[in-house]
Amino acid sequence: MTTNLKVEWDAPQVELLQICRRVVSSEMSPDAAFALIKNIKKTNTSVSSLLTDVLWLIDMEISMEKKNEDTLKRFNEFLALISNQIVPDDVLKLELDILGANEHATRSRVVKMKTKLYFKQLKFNLLREESEGYAKLITELLDTNNSCVSTTLTKLHRLIGQFNVDPNRVLDIILECFEASPQRRRFFISLLADFKASADDLCNILGFKFTFYQQNGDTPSSLYDIAAILCSERVVD
Repeated sequence: MTTNLKVEWDAPQVELLQICRRVVSSEMSPDAAFALIKNIKKTNTSVSSLLTDVLWLIDMEISMEKKNEDTLKRFNEFLALISNQIVPDDVLKLELDILGANEHATRSRVVKMKTKLYFKQLKFNLLREESEGYAKLITELLDTNNSCVSTTLTKLHRLIGQFNVDPNRVLDIILECFEASPQRRRFFISLLADFKASADDLCNILGFKFTFYQQNGDTPSSLYDIAAILCSERVVD
């Protein structure tokens, strides 16, 4: 697993997971882990909730991987320390199989939790969230010396992958750049086709733009021009 993968878990939750796994693997004593988590709690009031999810995942890993008695003992010692100090005892008993929770009811959550932790990546939808990625995207699209659609498409795919920019937002920016450079009609029409932009997605984006301008002022003529071009090219109906 690559270390630069962006996951939806918060950084404190990942840190808590690392601490708990070090306890289970005998790299850290339960007492040291408890002290460390208490320090984290001083600056993060949501530690109790975050730690509950982490403990549930550790509990499932121990159960599924059939850890030895020493591992179970260390984990139980750790749970005894945090019980009612970090996480309420009744919550632990409700969530953790090792403390008597309903194994069948909780086991079905393991796939979703591990998918969220390891594989689900963030998509940055706003320019302020990933300014570098969107800046490079706009620069690429507005480069008048760039007339090769296949080369541009390859670069767009690389930017989407490298910066995790949202493909729907990329489509919106393609339309924005098309609106700013209508004289490059052939280029943008071909790019939209190769980008596999669906007519429904394009209609939704255009509809949102028209609605926004109608509610907030005059609709620019350039937007009507782009809509007309897309209709005449039968990109949208």
